[in-house]
Amino acid sequence: YVRHSKAPVLGRTFHDPLLTAAPWVIIENEIWKMWYISCSKWVTQLNGSAKHFYNIRYAESTDGVNWNPNGTVCIDYEGDEYAFARPVVRKEKDGYQMWYSVRAGNNSYRLGYAESTDGINWVRKDTEVGINTAKEGWDSEMICYGCPWFTENESYILYNGNDYGRDGFGIAVLQS
Repeated sequence: YVRHSKAPVLGRTFHDPLLTAAPWVIIENEIWKMWYISCSKWVTQLNGSAKHFYNIRYAESTDGVNWNPNGTVCIDYEGDEYAFARPVVRKEKDGYQMWYSVRAGNNSYRLGYAESTDGINWVRKDTEVGINTAKEGWDSEMICYGCPWFTENESYILYNGNDYGRDGFGIAVLQS
């Protein structure tokens, strides 16, 4: 590998003023499509700590280096949610599937899931993700940073447990 630049290929912009991170890229019909997190604001809480707000956005490129981040928000906050992390997108013949981590008022991530026909407008189906925290153990408080993969006969997801994986990571197999 040869580094293209000392600067990130997707840095801060008018639409992404604080940070961009966790990109997931697929190439479809010679168009590079990226889903990434964007920090839209920091809020100082009553105890003096800062709380970040990340949502999932979309950008396109024709070469993988020059991107057009125009502020398109794909997955946005609902209720007391304030942070999303690590989108993973899969293209199927009927459309797109996205897995992501979502953080809400309890400061603990869960896995989320959404579907889209165009890769830009998404319908959240978080209850269909198929996995939640355990009753006890290393993944009883948090599950995050899920990365699914599929074989001809099985569906798997790797994920981190409590405290972002402090005590480990696991693998789950979809039961049909």
